[in-house]
Amino acid sequence: MTAALIEAEGLVTRFRTPPRRLFERAGSVAAIDGIELRIEAGESVAIVGESGSGKSTLLRALLGLGHLDAGTVRFDGRPVVADPRDRMLWLRRRTGLVFQDPYASFNPRRTIRQTVAEPLEAIGETADAEARVDAILDRLGLPADAAQRLPREFSGGQRQRIAIARALVHGPELLVGDEPVSALDVLVRRRILELLAELRRDLGLTMLTVTHDLAIVPTIAERVVVMRRGRIVESGPVARILEDPREPYTRELVASRPTLPPGTWIGR
Repeated sequence: MTAALIEAEGLVTRFRTPPRRLFERAGSVAAIDGIELRIEAGESVAIVGESGSGKSTLLRALLGLGHLDAGTVRFDGRPVVADPRDRMLWLRRRTGLVFQDPYASFNPRRTIRQTVAEPLEAIGETADAEARVDAILDRLGLPADAAQRLPREFSGGQRQRIAIARALVHGPELLVGDEPVSALDVLVRRRILELLAELRRDLGLTMLTVTHDLAIVPTIAERVVVMRRGRIVESGPVARILEDPREPYTRELVASRPTLPPGTWIGR
């Protein structure tokens, strides 16, 4: 079997818990416990689960941004090591991140051009930064004068487009979204989801999305991984999981997803 873009084996991350009584020893809890995951190049995968299920901890582990107590992660066959002394620029060149609240990740004093160019600065590719920023802003449908303006001058949907531009300006292979549309209203959410699906198709991206919202999954993923209490309880094609969930917890998630207005889902 050839190497996948991402291979995770036996991932365990534990966090210390304070003692509940005087003289009692501190304990620990497993945020992720024995995770096995494989993501092929060009695949789009959604990781879903309730708050506290371990989704974000797993995401940080896969990107080398959080500690591991056990297990290994490989990206295109190369080990990913969570070591603050190693910036892993090779991995940063190949991945782009979109966060839940773009405004919180923007420096309010930096222009949009400076903001979008941040990944190019981080990996040392600044020679044609201005042209690359202009091209990606145009590709994402932002105004011609957007590069000179500040983040506060844009709407929530426009700021998320800017965040996507920043994630893609350096030409990554993997686009990662951490609850990328949960802060947006329904109509703006739909437009951003359509945009992500279009970008994935046009640019040949691999996509990994963490979300608690099953309603958005058919738009942006082919496969869904369901997490509960730090473990993967079920995974499979999106249509099968939504139509015939096999685990009780997955059935609960599917049953509790909101009913959206007609046309909101842009299924495959």
